[in-house]
Amino acid sequence: MRLTQIKQVLLCIVTLSTSSLIAQCDFDPTIDLSPMNPDGIYCPGDILTLSTEESDAYQWFYNFSNSNIGGTAFSGGSTQSIEVNASEWAVVYFYVESTIEGCTEASPTVVWDGWVFNSPAISGPGQSEFCEGEFVTISNAFPGPVFFQWYQNGSPIPGAINADYIVTESGTYVLEAAYAVCPNNFLSSGVGPSFTFIEAIVPVITLSDNTLESSSAATYSWSLNGNTIPGATAETYSPTESGLYAVTTTDANGCEATSVDFNYIISGLDDISQLNLAISYGSSNGEITVKSEGAPIGKVSIYNGLGQLLSTQSSSDSQLSLDVSAYSHVMILVVAEDHDKTAVFQLD
Repeated sequence: MRLTQIKQVLLCIVTLSTSSLIAQCDFDPTIDLSPMNPDGIYCPGDILTLSTEESDAYQWFYNFSNSNIGGTAFSGGSTQSIEVNASEWAVVYFYVESTIEGCTEASPTVVWDGWVFNSPAISGPGQSEFCEGEFVTISNAFPGPVFFQWYQNGSPIPGAINADYIVTESGTYVLEAAYAVCPNNFLSSGVGPSFTFIEAIVPVITLSDNTLESSSAATYSWSLNGNTIPGATAETYSPTESGLYAVTTTDANGCEATSVDFNYIISGLDDISQLNLAISYGSSNGEITVKSEGAPIGKVSIYNGLGQLLSTQSSSDSQLSLDVSAYSHVMILVVAEDHDKTAVFQLD
């Protein structure tokens, strides 16, 4: 036999063998995807059902190329329908091989494209410590999300659903955000920034030898009746007139606070005898006695050394006794307001 004839015989054998391996079935399986999204893009968490026409046997496959040959078989995917979770896939192709009366045919592929989103991030200042009364604004760092929920120490903050949040309390803050196409798929910023708001140390004013003294601080600023006293920036201040004195201080943390008003009244003891008004203290009975010659006493108030009001009484008589026995071992200021006179006593 000639060489040309041998080649022709071998070619016929190969052709007959190949034709027997690619036998075509008389049915064409297809895949139904439910729910069907026209653009084939699904949100994380979506559950889809893939089903095909009834046959004798089934085997489902997934592939990362648009081919219904050489895919990976689903474990347990030998039923007429299967369920898959969008969270487990990005872009993937599915197909099924159906068998009827011993003939197996593969369906065309269907594509699954899952939305992939960037997680939100929080932008804010590099500083983490602030004084009480201050605030800091934190924000969603990247564009894209349209739905937001802020958390403080792991709990959602009621009403905090905007891209920005004003922080006024200590804690750790986290942002969850979702995109318009998948509004139920909230992603977390992860570990959030932490802030500490430091309570300022409120200064206390004491009176010593007609000098007002603040508790210790880094800086001081004195005021009278709400107006700053120029140059009064020392720890002490010697008042020259009656009124409500306060001191604003800055502590070691740089936090500012203002004291309670101290009601300072210039003593008029030297003039009492000239106005026929006498104020005396009896240590034996713990009473303050106010006497005038014929004139009503009117209103009398008693303050402690911090300028805090202890008691107030009024009398239309020319004499008034006030029990101060409950205030032993303190300095008190007696103010006969209708007579514009005062007296200071150190109680036993």
